Amino acid sequence: MNSRYLISIDDDPLNNLINKILIEKFFPEIRLECFTESVDGLAHIISLIPNGEIKVIILLDVVMPPFSCWDLLEKLSAYSTQIKKNFRIFLLSATIDPGVINKANFNELIAGYIEKPLSKSKIEHILSVEF
Repeated sequence: MNSRYLISIDDDPLNNLINKILIEKFFPEIRLECFTESVDGLAHIISLIPNGEIKVIILLDVVMPPFSCWDLLEKLSAYSTQIKKNFRIFLLSATIDPGVINKANFNELIAGYIEKPLSKSKIEHILSVEF
């Protein structure tokens, strides 16, 4: 894939705006789509699965209505082979709860945990993870 594709799923519009500003300023080659509803983000991810060529990075907030990141990940587990091959999911959250971080570390679909707010160095780290 010539360009990078990043999806942010976070119910906080301000956090999505911060992500958008950072991406546009430091990584203008990255295509970014933001979703404030987990249902919409999930539907979009599932729509991308048939395209086996696209590589997607997902920034996923932990707590958001109508269902949490754990609910979304459970729904994506039906596509785990495709998700592991073409997607890298990072939890992006303000929580520093060790239980959440530990749960993220043991979920096979999660590539990493990033503490909010996003920064240029955190984006560089995310982009360095291999597919």
